[in-house]
Amino acid sequence: MNRHIGSTLQSLFEETDDRAAVELLTIKKLIAARIQASMQSLGYNQTQLAKAMQTNRLQVQRLLDPEHTGLTIDTLARAASVLNLRVDLAPKRRANRARPSVRVAVPKKLGKERLSGAG
Repeated sequence: MNRHIGSTLQSLFEETDDRAAVELLTIKKLIAARIQASMQSLGYNQTQLAKAMQTNRLQVQRLLDPEHTGLTIDTLARAASVLNLRVDLAPKRRANRARPSVRVAVPKKLGKERLSGAG
């Protein structure tokens, strides 16, 4: 038995095969927080966003749920379009696997809100 298993949080996730799940949840939390902040700054509630996205409120609830990782690119793109957000998805090999590389950015003209850890 390796007495040093999980000597760092990163190595613990890698050794227990939980790293991918943790990264996925982190990405989804950041996306949900950014969408929520943009909704608030533009005065949208869930029903209004669903109507503007031409979808139902349940889809918007899933989009905003930081634990629901079954987000489609289509849903994200429609929400981003309505909320005037730019989505950067850049799959690439990472030299340092410490951080996921997905950004949902608020254009500078929209507002001053900043989310710590995002983008």
